[in-house]
Amino acid sequence: MRLRILLLFLLISSSLAVQAGGKPARIELQISRRDNNMYPIRVSFYKGNDEYYDKMEMWPITQPVEVKRYELPALTQVVWIADKALLVTAGEQLTVKLKYQSVPAGGFYVVSEVQNPAKQLLPFKIDSLLGRVPDSLALNDVLNRLADREQQIGKLLAGTALLPAERDMLQTYAATRHLKFMADYLSLHPAAAGDSVFVKRYFGKFRIQDPVISGIGNKGELMSVVQCWRMGLALKEGSGILQDYEKLLTTAGSNELKQVACMSWVQGELRANYFSGNIRKLIPVMLQKLPASSTKKAIAELYKSYSTLDKGRVAYNFTINSEGRNVRLSDFRGKLVVIDFWATWCTYCKAKLPRYREIKEQFAGKPGIVFLTVSMDDIGEAELWKQLSEKFQITGPDNLLMNTALAETTKIREQYKLTGVPRYILIDENGKFLNSSLSIALGDEVVEEITRCYNERFPAAVTATR
Repeated sequence: MRLRILLLFLLISSSLAVQAGGKPARIELQISRRDNNMYPIRVSFYKGNDEYYDKMEMWPITQPVEVKRYELPALTQVVWIADKALLVTAGEQLTVKLKYQSVPAGGFYVVSEVQNPAKQLLPFKIDSLLGRVPDSLALNDVLNRLADREQQIGKLLAGTALLPAERDMLQTYAATRHLKFMADYLSLHPAAAGDSVFVKRYFGKFRIQDPVISGIGNKGELMSVVQCWRMGLALKEGSGILQDYEKLLTTAGSNELKQVACMSWVQGELRANYFSGNIRKLIPVMLQKLPASSTKKAIAELYKSYSTLDKGRVAYNFTINSEGRNVRLSDFRGKLVVIDFWATWCTYCKAKLPRYREIKEQFAGKPGIVFLTVSMDDIGEAELWKQLSEKFQITGPDNLLMNTALAETTKIREQYKLTGVPRYILIDENGKFLNSSLSIALGDEVVEEITRCYNERFPAAVTATR
């Protein structure tokens, strides 16, 4: 039995393993000169060692035909040149001729020729067959059309001389396009979730265990695969971020897919919710299950950096120089401190100022709590800050202007991870975080949390006001 399992594993991973010891692939771009201007050309592929190349290239083209070359790892993969998916084979060179095309919306370069179109254009042909989802057809008609298109793809691959690794890559790519097609349809027609035939056919031939997914040479495309896969999980067995990512880490056959998905989620979650409960629960699982890599190391470093915002950690004792007056966090020791970091240019920040003032007024006259408004702006915006402060009725000693040009402001941004505004923070009477990221909606739950924290710390003040 163990021998059978070993043989099955070797069979599944053979195409990648053989390529790993093979010759590198290459891309050569031949760009026809049009004029003295520079025009963007998007180039995207997997570089190896957890790195992806994805740039909007803009070169000064000084020759009639400018030549650019790229070295790729020994892996057959789908790459993107000028937004067209192409096949590049381990040990071979993909030569692409790019020609400028004028259109009313603005000119751009397009793929005009490859040296082996029958093979290298197959990903693009798959995209053409499984591209835009028709939104006007009934579900049965759409599924029938999908089946017909996939039969055409099967005949296309069968009729082309391909190496085993090329065939594996193209079949996997077609399976991911099927998945995206179904997810796009579901987004347009949510009622399809209740159709048993649709649910049964959602995944098609796609398998998250497929190691060949590593050959999709674009981070955005890999993330799209994960998002579409998660939509399918929600249809069949229920879905939740923690459960889905634990399943991904346990079952996905592509380490590259795992790493791209985990890093993308971690960065997005930290930007949106900082050191959230999901971060606390999921990153330790990632660090346990991800293979050793630069991505795993980067996730560990992010976790360590943002853990300084966790409840009970000491908040950085900032000093804000507001129009010549120094205000320190330690000035409010013994009080709960609620901080609204905002900016005069931020529309949403200004829209929430009345709500923040309303919450502040609910605690008016109560000892042991202070509400700060801290505008992060250039010193040249001081007059605008004053005007807005008057307009939104937030003037006073607790309304501060934090000059973005000062080194201390940079330190505050780093220590509090101020990657965006507005940001609402609750700090206890000892200068420790209670919540480093209150909901930016400033709903009733925010009032309830502030009230609970205040009542726990100042029961005498609560009793006195009854």
